[in-house]
Amino acid sequence: MFEWRAKEKKKSYAQIQLGTSSLVLIFTVLCLVIFSTLSLASAKADHKLAQKNQESVMDYYAADGKAEEILKEINESAVGFKANSTDYAQFQALLYEKFGDAYDSESNRLNYTVDINEEQIILVCLQFLDYSQIGEGKENYKIISWFVQNKVDYEVDDRLPVWDGGTV
Repeated sequence: MFEWRAKEKKKSYAQIQLGTSSLVLIFTVLCLVIFSTLSLASAKADHKLAQKNQESVMDYYAADGKAEEILKEINESAVGFKANSTDYAQFQALLYEKFGDAYDSESNRLNYTVDINEEQIILVCLQFLDYSQIGEGKENYKIISWFVQNKVDYEVDDRLPVWDGGTV
């Protein structure tokens, strides 16, 4: 009878050990599944963000290149207008005729914009050199500003909806 109880105790002890290791294994597998799912979700979010960033950068550089092309055309126009004009007033009249209200004859400045996307533009402001300094094969302007500007003003909601203890 004594032997029978000893065997019974050994058997129950082994069963407890087997159950504990099974629970630890199940818990470990569950943790691995959860962490792998979180890693996958994080990787997908990072991929989407990288794609948006790539699109934004490509749009910016495409618009920047277009703004540079416009700047080249403006420079060539200034050289042509200088060759076709006899004085500064006639030169300004030709600039105003070509560029309209974008050219300010008082400050001798020209402003133009290039769309980046639906929400942003590149705004360029340049000032022409003195009439006597304008010539072929050089920059006949000084860039005053060249920056990205939003088309629409954004409203930032910085309110915190915190419960003050009153009724809901």
